[in-house]
Order: sequence, then structure tokens, then C-alpha cells
Amino acid sequence: MKIALKVVITSVEDGEKRSAIVGVSRPDCDPVVTVVGGRLEEALPQVPALVTAALARWERAPKNPATAFKPPPSPPASQRRVAAPTGPVTGPSASSPPHGQAAKFF
Repeated sequence: MKIALKVVITSVEDGEKRSAIVGVSRPDCDPVVTVVGGRLEEALPQVPALVTAALARWERAPKNPATAFKPPPSPPASQRRVAAPTGPVTGPSASSPPHGQAAKFF
């Protein structure tokens, strides 16, 4: 069985601190991203184990669990505030021609 994989390695240097970000992806699966400390040369030998770990994870669950995001409830109408305009009023109502006249756009 053929498995198409993509491995992306990004080397990051921040002063003396160095690390590599290794991403493994495959069609129809969420990517697995790992940060490996050290220089790129030190991270490369770890790539096969990271690919093996990603394959094992995808066997258990190819997609990350969905989150059940619920927005916070709206405050009661008595507690809502309406923001007042902070600048000049613009838009169609401010520049509309009097009723019955055509607008000029040039």
C-alpha cells in the first residue's frame, strides 16, 4: 500500500537558541507538528521516528477532535450598550441626494 507523506522541516535560530520545527502531513489527515531542540543536523536523525509516531497517531485518529466552541451568552438588552459614532457620519445616508433625485457618482 502506498502512503503519500509530506515532511517539512523549518530551522529556527534565535540568538544562541536553535530548534527545528518538523511537520508531517498526509492527505485526509491533520498534520502532526513537533519542535525538536538543537541544530538541524541534530534534528534530522529524529525524522524517521517522528514519521512513525505520526503514522501511529493517524491509525488511532486521522483528525484532531472537533472543539465544541460555544460563544459567551449575550448580555440582557437592558445591559447592552450602543456605541456612539466617533467621527463624521459617512455612507449612503449622509450623502444621499434628496428623495426623487438621481445620485451622481463623478
